[in-house]
Amino acid sequence: MKHPLSQKLYDEFYDCGKAKHSSKMSSHWSNYANYFSLSNDKKGNARLLGFGFGESDQKPSLRGRALGWLEILIKTIFYFPIKEMASLILWGRQIVRKMNLYFGQDAFRHLCVLILLKKNLPSVPRKILIIGDGPGILSALFHETWPEAQIFLIDLGVTLAIQAQNLTRAFPGTSHKEGVGEESGFYYLAAERLNLPRNISFDLAVNVASMQEMKPETVKEYFKLLRTHGTGWFYCCNRVEKVMPEGEVSRFYDYPWKQGDEIIVEGYPKWYGWFLGLGGFPVVSWGSFQLPLLRRYDGVHAHRFI
Repeated sequence: MKHPLSQKLYDEFYDCGKAKHSSKMSSHWSNYANYFSLSNDKKGNARLLGFGFGESDQKPSLRGRALGWLEILIKTIFYFPIKEMASLILWGRQIVRKMNLYFGQDAFRHLCVLILLKKNLPSVPRKILIIGDGPGILSALFHETWPEAQIFLIDLGVTLAIQAQNLTRAFPGTSHKEGVGEESGFYYLAAERLNLPRNISFDLAVNVASMQEMKPETVKEYFKLLRTHGTGWFYCCNRVEKVMPEGEVSRFYDYPWKQGDEIIVEGYPKWYGWFLGLGGFPVVSWGSFQLPLLRRYDGVHAHRFI
């Protein structure tokens, strides 16, 4: 870690290469934090790794890569204008590779979110809040799309350190700071000591597949934060229901939505309906026939753009 900010976050939230636990963690992340670690890459540079981010920080096997790209090809053909999507995939792959990460199904899903937002936002967002961005891929795509925007990342400190590492590697000439500021760039906010100025507001807020891993009371705190700070648009995509290791239950439709929220998009995102893989997940059936390579996620994902 060569950037002082990622080093600072590492010093605060890691001890001897292992992640510290915090009261903000659900049992899901308390479990996965045990697998966060510091290692050296082939060039001898220190690299933080976080198990639980899918395939992005660990390059899959040759078979896994082949299935992943076949899935991306099928979804592109059936769900999107193929020429437009092909160029976006090449563009997204370049960005993800600058982060020293792998572009596969996980990164493709983030690209799908970006497409949905660009289609439905009435204007360019200037202040963007991302709650829980795993290794930071969505933040990177947003920065390349809207380079003049301020992008605020809220996450557990152990994950924020990984985001800072990956994003400073990809965008060394961009501003990377803790707290808030007025210039474009990335702003890192640890959930353990979150204290936003009351006068700050956000044009757009996004949460993809991380509220499903939070305690229900934490989800309520984030919705309160969004409303308190006058957030204009909010995109949320999470599991309809998820039970965590110690029994906490996250339910998408129990989030504190309000009747007055104007719903622009609602339903089940097609890019989360199925994937190609072997073992570990339920097989998709077509009538009485099972399709052995076609798998369902552990739970159904829903999304809303309000």
